[in-house]
Amino acid sequence: MTTIHSAAAECREACKDCKVGDVMQHIHHEQWLEVLIEPIEYRIVFILVYKATSEQAERLLRLRPFNREKADADWEKADTDRRKAEADWEIAFADWEKAFADWRKADADWEKADEDWEKANADRKKAFASPEMLKVHAAVCGCPWDATHDIFGNRRA
Repeated sequence: MTTIHSAAAECREACKDCKVGDVMQHIHHEQWLEVLIEPIEYRIVFILVYKATSEQAERLLRLRPFNREKADADWEKADTDRRKAEADWEIAFADWEKAFADWRKADADWEKADEDWEKANADRKKAFASPEMLKVHAAVCGCPWDATHDIFGNRRA
């Protein structure tokens, strides 16, 4: 846990080169960036004297000079990462579109195969119900099955 004393020492070290006119982070807790209008030591002392003890360490840990170069570098890295993610997404989306087209083709092929199977099955049923096959069945099996009766002789619907 950071003590108020160590937080004040860290703040003084981080801000030792700050001067009036520099852009700072969290001079006040409700705003991120502000221009320093008085020596930084005045703000550090003000925090230590007038702010609640429970807030002092946090305020001092957040009070820092704004590093524009680091912010720019972080932004550039984030933008590069975003562009890469966007390119990856476009590749993934193209792959998905291809997979979806393949699936649609496979589904159409399945439908066609199913129709062909239904037709072949109907043709098979017709062939087995032909007068020639019924004669063969009657000679070989001897049961009452035919186009209108089941093997028990019950009429089919």
